[in-house]
Amino acid sequence: MTSLTQRRHKLLMFLIVTVLTTILVITTNYKYGRINQTFAASDVLTSQDSFSGTNEQDRTNNNLGSSSQKQCDNDCQEKVQRMRKNHLTKQCEQLGLSKKDEDVKVTSRLLKELNHSIVLEEYKVIYSFIPKAGCTNWKRILLLLKGVVTSVDDLEQHEAHFLVKKNMKLLSSYKVQEARHILKSYTKFVFVRNPFARILSAYKDKIEKPTKLNPKFRVFWNRKINLGLEKNASVVGDNTTFIHYVDYLSNHSVNEDHWQTIITLSRPCEVQYDFIGKMETLDRDINFVLKNIIRNTSERVLFRTSTNPTGSSTMLERYFAGVPRRNKQALYDQFKNDFLLFGYDKPADLN
Repeated sequence: MTSLTQRRHKLLMFLIVTVLTTILVITTNYKYGRINQTFAASDVLTSQDSFSGTNEQDRTNNNLGSSSQKQCDNDCQEKVQRMRKNHLTKQCEQLGLSKKDEDVKVTSRLLKELNHSIVLEEYKVIYSFIPKAGCTNWKRILLLLKGVVTSVDDLEQHEAHFLVKKNMKLLSSYKVQEARHILKSYTKFVFVRNPFARILSAYKDKIEKPTKLNPKFRVFWNRKINLGLEKNASVVGDNTTFIHYVDYLSNHSVNEDHWQTIITLSRPCEVQYDFIGKMETLDRDINFVLKNIIRNTSERVLFRTSTNPTGSSTMLERYFAGVPRRNKQALYDQFKNDFLLFGYDKPADLN
């Protein structure tokens, strides 16, 4: 009798453990699935600070995985690019921003707004740079390709920006007739990023802590943000929190490159880009551009890993966790077109 009771007791304990384990697995899967859905961030695919968050169609290609993304051959990239560009075209049409190629008139006004487009005449390419979307490292590569520097190993961030301004031409510097020819005949590419990830990256790089690269910028924007939020007595003069930072950005129109929308900086509904790269698939996209668009095979030309890595989707979640929903919604509204045009999901908790 005792033996039977013991067996029943063991069976009961086994059933309890099984049920609890099942509940734990389901809860864990839901939790992490919810995190990824809420912040539109899937697996980090590169050594760079990368956040995903793409529409369902593009996610199929973005989530090839860390190893397979470097194995995305020409056919694979053609498929990915076709999907990205088709999505962009469709969204431009739905937003009423689409123009047929022949209707896009290159005027002095448009050129002035394309002041983030670097022209490499030697390679017949145009690179539209977006701050906090790998642009510093791309500038290092372009300087190396142009022969301005012989190595990028010790090329600091501020020096790269200075040398580009000094030695490279922007599309906006050309006369209208020349620019029209360049836009039509050169290969144009741009790299984009999840808008919320850009915002976080800019905060960590420019605002959060003082570094040798950001002293003047940081002081200026801390003061500007504090003045904009002077009603909040808790704002510290030189230590703007991420919540206060988002509060300011979500309620002010900020004329600063790091917080300008991608659509403003690159005009993707007017300029028909031949290649749209993403930080979320950085390695494979860079390799394709270097080999197939710039057609450079030099081992010296390598994309340097980020000097200020932002981290992972976990960090994005952690920083946005304390942001009030109204501010997060207002921030999304300001960058909504970037989310839509480039296939990044709206955070699920804002639906």
